[in-house]
Amino acid sequence: MLMKLMMLCGGALMGIAMAAQVEWMQDLEKASALAKAQNKLLLVEFTGSDWCRACLIQKKRVLSQIEFEEWVQKHCIAVEVDVPHDVKRVGGHAQKQKNEKICEAYDIKNFPSLLLKLSISSSTAFATFIPSDENTSDKFTNIVDSYVKSNSFLNILFVFTLS
Repeated sequence: MLMKLMMLCGGALMGIAMAAQVEWMQDLEKASALAKAQNKLLLVEFTGSDWCRACLIQKKRVLSQIEFEEWVQKHCIAVEVDVPHDVKRVGGHAQKQKNEKICEAYDIKNFPSLLLKLSISSSTAFATFIPSDENTSDKFTNIVDSYVKSNSFLNILFVFTLS
């Protein structure tokens, strides 16, 4: 009986955790079209997933947190633009080169960087994440929510500092 109860509880918790998981698209054009069609924000993560220490910390402290994932599912279409050393992570050299061109087009100079774009306009906000114990998923989503509500999206840079 106890074993059945533990299995039921474990399954329920796994279902809750899986329900909050964000699907990060790999195709920026498709993600942008989907965001426009669903009237959502476009969230683009620029990352070096296998070499960038700050990217790994951002993923752990912000992007994989349930509060952040729930917020993204509600408000955004998410896309990852990855420029790894190991091209197998993105499906080969062609995709890595495409991602590098996207980084150039958006003038990405630091990894990780997050771009948040309103689907109904050309306004964008950039965030460059620098690991800090103070940077949390709820801090990020609260800041973004305040800008979304005030429609103040031009020339926004989220500054996170190293502690």
